[in-house]
Amino acid sequence: MKWLIILVLFSIPSFSTLLQPGYFGMHDDLQIMRIYQMDKCLRDGQIPCRFVPDMGYGFGYPLFNFYPVMPYYLGEAIHAIGFSLIWSVKIVFILSFLVSAITMFFLGRFLWGSLGGLISALFYLYAPYHAVDVYVRGAMSESWSLAWTPAVFLFIARVIQKPELKNITLLAIFSALFLMSHNPMALIFTPIMGVWALIHLWQTKNLESIPRLIIGGLWGLGIASFFTLPVLVEGKLVHLETLFIGYFNYLAHFVSLHQMFISTFWGYGGSVWGIGDGMSFQIGWLHWGGLLFTIPLIIIFWKTQREKSIVLIFLFLIFWASAFLIHPRSNPIWEKITILQTLQFPWRFLSVTIFVSSLSIGSFFVLDMRKKLLLALVMVSMVGLFVVYQSYFTIEKVVPLTDKEKLSGALWDLQRTAGIFDYLPKTAKFPPGGPAPETIEVLKGEAQVSNFKKGTNWLYADVSVSNDATLRLPIIDFPKWKVFVNGKEIKFDNENDLGQPTFGVYSGKHTIFAKLYNTPIRIFANIISLASLIILIMVLFKKWKNP
Repeated sequence: MKWLIILVLFSIPSFSTLLQPGYFGMHDDLQIMRIYQMDKCLRDGQIPCRFVPDMGYGFGYPLFNFYPVMPYYLGEAIHAIGFSLIWSVKIVFILSFLVSAITMFFLGRFLWGSLGGLISALFYLYAPYHAVDVYVRGAMSESWSLAWTPAVFLFIARVIQKPELKNITLLAIFSALFLMSHNPMALIFTPIMGVWALIHLWQTKNLESIPRLIIGGLWGLGIASFFTLPVLVEGKLVHLETLFIGYFNYLAHFVSLHQMFISTFWGYGGSVWGIGDGMSFQIGWLHWGGLLFTIPLIIIFWKTQREKSIVLIFLFLIFWASAFLIHPRSNPIWEKITILQTLQFPWRFLSVTIFVSSLSIGSFFVLDMRKKLLLALVMVSMVGLFVVYQSYFTIEKVVPLTDKEKLSGALWDLQRTAGIFDYLPKTAKFPPGGPAPETIEVLKGEAQVSNFKKGTNWLYADVSVSNDATLRLPIIDFPKWKVFVNGKEIKFDNENDLGQPTFGVYSGKHTIFAKLYNTPIRIFANIISLASLIILIMVLFKKWKNP
């Protein structure tokens, strides 16, 4: 406990700037909007949340069918207990810092002992790319992926070492949280986790743990299935092409050696073609320098503690492989392994470099050394971190802002239209050029629409038709929107530029009801997640009753 208290105290400077009133600018300035949409979903009974009503210029689209959900469920939980949306966003970011430090501490302690774990945790927390993720990019999902990654590595090793139910359960929980945090990071780290597992299996020769390791991984996937399966299966239903072309083409975002290893430039601008970037892509002198100093340790441990030497070799090789993938010389690999191109930014591999270098640096504290030398090494490490990196962990400019101001006027329209083509259903040929109508449109004939109500994934209206009419709903069709007239499902067409459900009604009074139902894959995914959660609750309850 004392180590965690020390860690939390030393973590405060990483997020202290977030504790002041007001908001702050970031590249991905949709965090408030996403939590607000999640709040609307859950209050409306749309669980799990998939379709958000206000984005896409008010037509709505299936954002959370594809965009990582974990940080936004957390943000909604914080908002639901009484915090404003602005404070909810800031608290979620603060917690991502704290959780990343704590999970790295436990992973480092597993390998190097408590002091080594503390140093690894602080190096991980104060890595420049960690500050870029929060204070420059506002990458909430990626920052949480960084938080859960050490925990997954830890419990892969623990299950192999001791395949008991407690470790299997924790592997499942953290794997699920990791999978629900950030899709590109899951793609980056999962193969590395696989090699990590093979190394520990080879070292322990505990092949009996393999079935339990598989159970833990599949259990975690089962918990996250409500999100992961639709992502994998239903991506063809929406416009994903805009996520990988133009600015988001990977070719525009390679990084030079100088930017990675020499430059200490810090800025709040964007990533551009060439070396004129407005943001920092440094790994950090202390990180890559500290990693180089582990080379003698590899030799020393090879004679005395070979398992630790092999782990350091693995981390060392992963570091340089990741750094190479950030550099333009690696383009032939990106061209051949085309799935890499979906990562958008080669510099995302900075997440791997800070993870493995931070973890490696804790190994110095396994050495048997005098207390004075040990204390000196600790002090030099910690002072170095704060002197070199702490200034990066700050807001560029405080913005006086309230929730009401953010969700009204020009700022509201900006959030409703930002990323308007991302996850837009393919039924829409073009993104909306104007706001969605406030009610059902009457295209032909004569009709009066009254009592119009619109939820997150449904709408209702009374329609009085005096002359046969053609109606169009203010939504974009996406499987499975269904339309009912007087309680009876009808067929509609969506052959218009925005893919809006359009249908005819005869003279008379009618009730119109439309709702987005789940496709078979969504139903299947929900069932798997529910079953996995029930099993998890039963296991935790049994553990609580019989500790």
